[in-house]
Amino acid sequence: MMTPSLSTCLFGLLALAPSTIATPVSPGNVKRDDLTCSGFGKQPVDEVNWCIDYLHGKGTDTCLIDGPASDFCTYGHTKITGFNETPKQSVSSLCRDVAYGLQTVVDTCTSDGRVAGGNAAAGNADIFVSIQPA
Repeated sequence: MMTPSLSTCLFGLLALAPSTIATPVSPGNVKRDDLTCSGFGKQPVDEVNWCIDYLHGKGTDTCLIDGPASDFCTYGHTKITGFNETPKQSVSSLCRDVAYGLQTVVDTCTSDGRVAGGNAAAGNADIFVSIQPA
């Protein structure tokens, strides 16, 4: 029995991987649905969690961006901003889905009680949600 070579295995895996096209978006040059742990500076995680709870509590209410960006929550020294990642004038998502996107940032990027970064709203790459200083 022959054992496949490493290059054969890697080529097979690459052939199965989906291809993507990176699109420059705000903030920085990341694909619109990429989670990032960098951005505008680290903010206190308890303030971000307050905003997550607030947005999650709004449930199926619409979080609307009319133009390039909208602030969804400000608490303490922290602001949660949504960026419109499309050429459309306005985009929206359920506020709970904005909260889910933020929760992934908190779960992935928190260090020493502080967090920075952004992510797409859950299930909606039209909106990139970012943690910023107020």
